[in-house]
Amino acid sequence: MGYRFGRMRKHISVAELVMVIGGAITFVFSFFSFWGFGGLRVSAWGNGTFPLASIPAILGGAMLVAGIVEQAGSKLPEPVLTFNWRQIRFTWGIVAAAIMLSYLIMDKGGASLKLGGILMFLGALAMGTGSVMALLGKGSHQLAVPGADRTTTKATTTMPPPPPPPPPPPVAHQG
Repeated sequence: MGYRFGRMRKHISVAELVMVIGGAITFVFSFFSFWGFGGLRVSAWGNGTFPLASIPAILGGAMLVAGIVEQAGSKLPEPVLTFNWRQIRFTWGIVAAAIMLSYLIMDKGGASLKLGGILMFLGALAMGTGSVMALLGKGSHQLAVPGADRTTTKATTTMPPPPPPPPPPPVAHQG
């Protein structure tokens, strides 16, 4: 259909890595204490926080899965409702960051964000940052994935070209 499977990619861009790590952090820490008051603590999936606090976690999970699927060598179908995957990830990252920012600045009535909520906020910011970098073409520097190619033991890196030679010294005029 629209899926093509290939070999695992040997490189990942900085923007993709930031998005995937941010998605993983957002998803995993949604199961920790999101916010609480006194001894009462609730995860992002708990009563009073579901479904709004769960949306960044779901988007983080989707970001993580999409990144892993592409890194594994498959090509996701494109376009999806006229959007390419950079635009879709941008939407996921910005929405997750906006929701988590709203939890940070809203009046919580004496409650406060706990470890899960704070790390979800940081993960959502990473998702948003990575997606903006990818959309703008920044962070496209490729990093080698450890263990992606088991046949070669030496990583191949492209060296920058040597600097140009210095200009010749000025010629002295006698007159």
